[in-house]
Amino acid sequence: MNILFWNLHGNDNVERINHLLIDHDIDVAFFSEFESNSLDSCNKSYHVVENKSLCEKVSVVAKNHIEVSVKAGGSRYIILSCKLDMCDYILVGLHLNSNIHSGPEERKSTIRYIVDDIKDVESELNTNNTLVIGDFNCSPFDSEMTQKDTFNCVLYKGIIMENDMVKHEKREYKRFYNPMLDYISEKEQRYGSYYYSCGINTLYWYTYDQVILRRELVDKLKKVVFCKEINKSSIVSNQGIPIKGISDHLPLLVEV
Repeated sequence: MNILFWNLHGNDNVERINHLLIDHDIDVAFFSEFESNSLDSCNKSYHVVENKSLCEKVSVVAKNHIEVSVKAGGSRYIILSCKLDMCDYILVGLHLNSNIHSGPEERKSTIRYIVDDIKDVESELNTNNTLVIGDFNCSPFDSEMTQKDTFNCVLYKGIIMENDMVKHEKREYKRFYNPMLDYISEKEQRYGSYYYSCGINTLYWYTYDQVILRRELVDKLKKVVFCKEINKSSIVSNQGIPIKGISDHLPLLVEV
């Protein structure tokens, strides 16, 4: 399964979206900061997954032959069931609050709702083939991602493969695996998905766009790529920074 997430920064990128869908054989794609009505002109091999009654921040398209159902959602996230190759998946697309208007505690509050809904859908469908993708507006090592009562992510495969549950204060919490640190590197300047150079404490490059998975999918993860080129045309400047006229975020491509 090939999955795409892209925060489009409010720009009209339908032509680029179509190239991404076809060139990377995308099965399901999530978009934020983008008018979902524009998706009506996407490639006719895809259909828009209607979810506006639940989610204001994330739009979805899927290949026509893939069974996709909306199972739950909130203003900043959508939870889908997806059947592909006789296998059931739970796919979650999200766009969490930014630091401009809120902070970690607001994100944690939203995340707790998301995690509760994920657990309900996993129980209903009797599967843990769960993948969460989107703009988390925080880094992989921030407490929103790692705290036990939020996403409870571990950054190292060996830990979750040994045990996908952890106990804290007599409560048990199910883990997610966050592979993003493995895909940030000096090689080919794989620095992250978002560039911000202002402020005394800036990291310059941020990995806000992430994917996290339950243990059942960890060994099935084949690829995580921040896309810098669409249809052989660069979407970063000569300095390697995302071109804001296209988007201030790089598209995230994931293969499971």
